[in-house]
Amino acid sequence: MKQISIRFHFVFSSILVLTLLLTACNPAKKLTKTGDKLYLSGYYDEATGYYYNALLRKPGYPAAKEGLKLSAQHVLDNKFGVFRKNVLENQLEQAVKQYQYAQQFNANAGSVGVMLQWPEEYDEIYKDVLRDYSGTLFDEAIDLINRKKFDIAEKKLQQLGVIDSAYRHVSVLRMNTILEPMYNQAMVHYEQGRYNEAYRLFSKIFNIDSDFQDTRRLKQASFDKATRQYGIWIGPTDKRIKAEDVSDQLLSRLRSSATGFVSFTGFTNLKKTLESRGWNAVRSDSDAVQAGKSAGMHYLILIRILPMIDSVGPRVSEKQIAYESFTENIPNPYTDTYSYITRFKKIEYDDVYESRYMRIEAQCIVVSCLYGTVLMNEMISVEKDIAHHQFDYKGNINNLYEELPSGNYIPPPNPEWRELFRNQKNGVKQANPEPVLYEEWLEKINTRLIRVINKTN
Repeated sequence: MKQISIRFHFVFSSILVLTLLLTACNPAKKLTKTGDKLYLSGYYDEATGYYYNALLRKPGYPAAKEGLKLSAQHVLDNKFGVFRKNVLENQLEQAVKQYQYAQQFNANAGSVGVMLQWPEEYDEIYKDVLRDYSGTLFDEAIDLINRKKFDIAEKKLQQLGVIDSAYRHVSVLRMNTILEPMYNQAMVHYEQGRYNEAYRLFSKIFNIDSDFQDTRRLKQASFDKATRQYGIWIGPTDKRIKAEDVSDQLLSRLRSSATGFVSFTGFTNLKKTLESRGWNAVRSDSDAVQAGKSAGMHYLILIRILPMIDSVGPRVSEKQIAYESFTENIPNPYTDTYSYITRFKKIEYDDVYESRYMRIEAQCIVVSCLYGTVLMNEMISVEKDIAHHQFDYKGNINNLYEELPSGNYIPPPNPEWRELFRNQKNGVKQANPEPVLYEEWLEKINTRLIRVINKTN
C-alpha cells in the first residue's frame, strides 16, 4: 500500500512539474488569460497590452488575436472619441496628436496580424484639422521671423516638421527652404484641379515674398480657374419694371452677399455679348445653357418677371374716437384766485382711407452651362396690401390725443398720428406700396440665389 502511494505521489508530482514546465514554455497563454481578466473588467488598454505581448511571444496565437481584436477596437474607438471632442473644442494640436496616436495604434495591431475597423469618416476631418494646424504653425513661425525671434520660430518649424515631413529640414536662416514646401504643395493642388486650395497657398507665399519663383502668375491663374462665372439674364418684364434696373440692383446684392470664388455679369453686359454672338432672346432652359456657354459663363441666372398685379379698393370713411384736451378755470373763494385744470372730452373724427393691393412675381432659374442641369427653378413673389388714411376733424388737432391719461399725467402726443389730420385740403393720398414691395422682392430673390450659389461653390 505504501509502495502504491509513493508511486501515485511520484506520478502526480511529475504531472505537476510537466504542467509548470509547459506553462513556463507557453507564456502567450498566460498573458492571454491575464488579458481576458482585464478585458472582462473593462480595462481595455491594459488588456490590449497583454494580448499584444502574447502575439509577440507566439505570433498568430488564436486566443490572443481574438482578444486583441475586441479590446483594441474599444481603445481605437475611444481614441476617436477624444479626437472628435478635440475638434469640437477647436483644440487643433491635441486633435492632430490624437489622430496620429490612433494611426500608430492601428499600425501596431496590424503588425501582429489583427486588422481593426478604421472609422474612415474621420479622415477628411483630419485633413482639414491638419491643414489648419500646420497653417497656424507656419503663420506663427513667419510672424516670429518678422519680429526677429528666430529661436522660437525655429521651434515652431520643428513642430511643423513633426507633422509634415516636407518641413523637416527647413531653417529660419534660409527663407526659401520654408516657402519651397508650401509652393510644392500649392503646385500639387493646382495640377490636380483644386484651384481654391492652390490660390490660398499661393496667396500666402505671395504675401511673404511676392517674387518667389512664379507665385505671382500662379496666384492669378488659380484665382481665374477657381472663379465661377454667373450671368444674369432678365426675361419678359412688367412695363413698369426695367430689366437693367432689376439686374443692377440684384448684381449689387449678389456681389456683397456671395462668398468664395464667384463673379457676376449683369444683364446689360451679358446682353451685348450675346447679341454679338447672334442671341437676341433666351426663351427656355436649353437656350439658357447654350447662351451661357456662348458667353463663357459657368452658370446662368434666368429671371422671368410676370405682369404686376395692382388693384385699388373703394374709398371708405369711418367714425373714430379721440380725446380733446381743454383748460378749465376753478375759482378759489379763500384766495379770490383761479386754479387751472386740464380736462378731456370725447370727440369723433372721420377716418377716410382707401386700400391698394400689389403683387410682384418672377420665375427664377439657375442652370449649369457646363452640365445642362437646373440647380434652381422657383416662383418668387411678394405682395402688399396697404391702406392710406386721412383724418378729418374741424377742431384744434393740436389738442387731440388717442387715449385718456393714466394717473395725473397728460399722455405724450403722437406726431405721426396727428400728421394724418394735417394737409386736409389735399384729401386722401393714394397708397403706394411699390417701393417697399420691390425692395423686399429683390432681397428675397437674392437670398434664394445666394443659398444656391454658396452651396454650389
